[in-house]
Amino acid sequence: MITIKHSKGTMTFPVTPPGLGLSGGDKKTETHDGIRGRTYSFITATGLKTFSLASHFPGTKRTYQTGKFVLPNTLDSTLRRVQAKQEVVTLAITDTKQTMRCRVLSYRSWQDKPKQGRSAKQADLEFEVTFEEYAYPKISKLKKKGKGSSTRPKSSKKSSSKSTSKKPKKYVVKRNDSLTVIAQRLKVNWRTLYNRNKKTIGKNPNRLYPGMVLYYG
Repeated sequence: MITIKHSKGTMTFPVTPPGLGLSGGDKKTETHDGIRGRTYSFITATGLKTFSLASHFPGTKRTYQTGKFVLPNTLDSTLRRVQAKQEVVTLAITDTKQTMRCRVLSYRSWQDKPKQGRSAKQADLEFEVTFEEYAYPKISKLKKKGKGSSTRPKSSKKSSSKSTSKKPKKYVVKRNDSLTVIAQRLKVNWRTLYNRNKKTIGKNPNRLYPGMVLYYG
């Protein structure tokens, strides 16, 4: 049995295809230095797993299908919505005991002529879908330098004034966040927020990842 858990519930594929296509998995990472002594490791798309299947949604209840009967158009609409919103879903394949967080990379469907004695509403809906693994960025602290390379700062009035100064506020990026949305939420200018965190975000202000820490205030 193959299912996907999405934001509005769980969808079960009624017909398990004879063959399942699983490829990739040689994860490659890009590491970027951030602020506050942290590094960010992003998994590139070339190393992510992809899972493809081709089957059909029965137009009527069949003895060989899994779960209760659901209209093909309903299942088709669910996959199109998940793909359009680039929603992260949980794909589960019970036969192989495999679970994977992924997005719909590609999806297409078409309807053949209904068999004799059936109406157009009862025709099967053929489809092909490919899922791509989704991975959150890994955040790790930078290693501390050796004892010989670190020196204690000299005590002075300036240093004491800095220590008592107000610390900047931080915001942890959530799923589906954008820089504009965050700026409106924090009541700051998005460009000011971007310039403040340019080393963390990078050259593309639209490239945000869940778990990324932004500073403001």
